Amino acid sequence: MKSKIRFADADNRPIIEEFFKSIDDDFFPKLSEREYGLINYLDKAMNEGKIALFERNGKVLGVSSYWYENNNVRLCLTGVAKKYRGTLVLYRLFQFMVLQESGIKKVISKTWSTNKALKSILVTLGFKKVNEIKGDLDIERISEIYEGDFELIREYFKRK
Repeated sequence: MKSKIRFADADNRPIIEEFFKSIDDDFFPKLSEREYGLINYLDKAMNEGKIALFERNGKVLGVSSYWYENNNVRLCLTGVAKKYRGTLVLYRLFQFMVLQESGIKKVISKTWSTNKALKSILVTLGFKKVNEIKGDLDIERISEIYEGDFELIREYFKRK
C-alpha cells in the first residue's frame, strides 16, 4: 500500500468536496449546515493558503488545510476518513505541511471541546489553549483556540 502526501490543486477540488461530504456528519455543526459552508472554506484555503491530501492507492484518507494570516497560519477544514482515525494520517499531514513552510510565527487551530483526537495531537506538538468560545457555530458548541510556536513545531517534526 503506497501512501502519498501532497498539496492539492484546483483539479482536486471535486475529490476534496466529496471527501468532506462523506464525513459531514462528524462535524458539529455539520459543514453542510454552517453559514460559512464547505464551499467557502475550500475557496479561502485554495486562494489564501494550501490544502494537503493524504492518499493511499489513489483514495483520499485525510485532508488538512490552512490559510495565511499575516505571519501566522490558521489550520482549518481538517478531516480523516473514519476507518483511519487514530492512525498517523492527521499527524503526517501536519508534519508535511509544517516542513513545507518557513517564516511563519504561529500556528492557530480552532476545534470543538470534545475533539479529543485533534486536541491530543495539538498538545503533543506543544500547542497551548489560549481561548474558549461558548456558543460558537451552535448554542451547544464550545470551541477552543490553540496556538503553537511554528519554529518549535517545525523542530519537533524535523526530529521525527
